[in-house]
Amino acid sequence: MILTTCKANKVSLQYSIWQMDKNRYNTYCKIPYICTQRTIVAKCPDVCFENAPKTLSTTIERADNSYGWTDYTMTKRQKRAKVRQEDRKRALYLDDIEIISEGVQLGGSTKNLYYYVQVPKTVVLLPKQVSLKIGEHLITLVAKQGVLRQTTDDENNYFLWNLTEALPSRGVLADEKFTAVVTYQVESCTAEDVTSTSQLKEEIGSFFIELMEQKNKP
Repeated sequence: MILTTCKANKVSLQYSIWQMDKNRYNTYCKIPYICTQRTIVAKCPDVCFENAPKTLSTTIERADNSYGWTDYTMTKRQKRAKVRQEDRKRALYLDDIEIISEGVQLGGSTKNLYYYVQVPKTVVLLPKQVSLKIGEHLITLVAKQGVLRQTTDDENNYFLWNLTEALPSRGVLADEKFTAVVTYQVESCTAEDVTSTSQLKEEIGSFFIELMEQKNKP
């Protein structure tokens, strides 16, 4: 991703930080710590970069294999299109969910594309696969070394999906749109865990990026 300077207006922001000190009479004393003024960029253009992918939209809902059966005979699978949109956003333990993101390539073409997902540890998701669709071109990659890189910290699990292998030989052309579908299995199994994908959408962060290779490797 090539960053460029955002040409936005600068404004002066005055702010203060206070400590509310409680005394033994259950009253508070207001102690100032910082009282200052700073100049900040208040608004940036919608796009502050070029020659890079931009995420247009993201939805999260159950995968096709996680809608159960049409009746008690368990002979015919329920189709996603027959389920209300609100119910598609509810997932149970061991259901598969899909993070569906549409993107567009800005600037020039690229043969380098990654998809980054951040998931809070309140939700336990097992990565399974990622599909990339560009026009009629559709490739699915299973979660394995070289395709998926995982890291973690105290609050989140991070997933970096390498979509480069799924690109057509020409790569992604300028202004061309594409769709990535990442499939996870819900590993959470307690009542306190978040199982509403509409809530997951608020807690899960995701976006498309390019990773530039180092020209001088040791």
